[in-house]
Amino acid sequence: MNRSIFSTGNRSNFPHVVPVVALVVLLFISVPVGSGWQVCLAQAPGTNEHGSPPEFQFIPAPESGFRLTERLVEAGVPETIEIPALMAALDLPEPNLQEPVPYWLGSFSYGDIDSRRVAVLVQDNRPSTLHIDLNRDQKFSLDEQIAAGPDGTWRFTLDAEYQNDEETPLQLPLQVQGRWDANTKSLRIATAGTMQGTVVFQGQSRLARYEDRDANGRWFDLDDRLFVDLNGDGKIDSITERMAGSGMRQLGGTLYAISGDRTGRSLAINEVRERGRLVPLLTLDSETARVTRLSASLVSQQGMRVDVSDAQLGQPIEVPIGNWQVSFLEVELTEGDQAYYFRFAAVSRGQFATSVTAEEATTMELLGELKLSAQLSFNRGEQTTLLITPSLYSQSGMYLILSRVGPKRAESENHLRSISYGGTRYLGAGTSGFL
Repeated sequence: MNRSIFSTGNRSNFPHVVPVVALVVLLFISVPVGSGWQVCLAQAPGTNEHGSPPEFQFIPAPESGFRLTERLVEAGVPETIEIPALMAALDLPEPNLQEPVPYWLGSFSYGDIDSRRVAVLVQDNRPSTLHIDLNRDQKFSLDEQIAAGPDGTWRFTLDAEYQNDEETPLQLPLQVQGRWDANTKSLRIATAGTMQGTVVFQGQSRLARYEDRDANGRWFDLDDRLFVDLNGDGKIDSITERMAGSGMRQLGGTLYAISGDRTGRSLAINEVRERGRLVPLLTLDSETARVTRLSASLVSQQGMRVDVSDAQLGQPIEVPIGNWQVSFLEVELTEGDQAYYFRFAAVSRGQFATSVTAEEATTMELLGELKLSAQLSFNRGEQTTLLITPSLYSQSGMYLILSRVGPKRAESENHLRSISYGGTRYLGAGTSGFL
């Protein structure tokens, strides 16, 4: 049986635990076993209510004279998408190992990290046409074909999806540009526009805009950029008035916290009067395991956000005092020759368990102990069907939404999902949604 990479807790604390699968997830992280920590299944993060008017507006970029930052689309689709159903309307052969197929097939997420993936396809004999599953119904349709413009790029409207309190996700339409490189057989996309509005800074309303630099449909990520009319002259200087999309910045001898909503609709710049120090930790159980890349977002109860990279692990970070929690974690690990990837998101924004004070540095374990739960339900008809919904939670209030072993490919991704079983079929590592 495989050893676990993240530490798992006592199964007796969880009523519905799938025993074998817990160890196959291959996680490395460990902290001393706690007692009785709570997992709250509540709402997704809301918008920031401090500072600016409630909503920024998306302004499409001009079709020429505007440089876009592109993102490489991964080849392949995850196993949750059935390729025959996806391509039924196109009358194309399925991928196989014997013969190369006359097309390139890929997919990407746009919006929240666990949003439904968008499948895309480019045929060898029709490289000027993009097939894209715009409505995310996992089927290419004949009205989802986009012809390239005179410059060889595709422009289309795509909904960025964000989880909220409702059963259906929030969808906000954005303009996206795609470009095909026939030499490398690769597709690149970019968010073709910026969010623009005003923000209250030093008591005055100032022009502001921000760019989705990593082209993922989420705003205020670590790589995104914010531009603010800091001097109040009614214009934005793209060099002197540029800053990171989140975190804190010293302006004129005063420290300000920059907070933005991931949907791009609100922004706040607040003066930080009282500060403390927070030390992010990711404790590894294996002596040979190494963190190769980490990206995490920490949010406060007051709506402020700080992004953390692997270089900041174990180092004190200056933050406003108050209660904090981890809202997102993406980590890549290696142990020997094997590579691993995990993505976690916060179950709720109500678990601000880490209190930062001005007196001394406060440590924050980004994950902590992991516990595996599975909700079981039966559908009794002509054939009894068992529905299994697995979930993996961390002590820091996160849940695992995606994992991968090996190279970064969409078909290697494992999304935790519900699995139906009828008759005498058994739950195993190959069909569980876990690795």
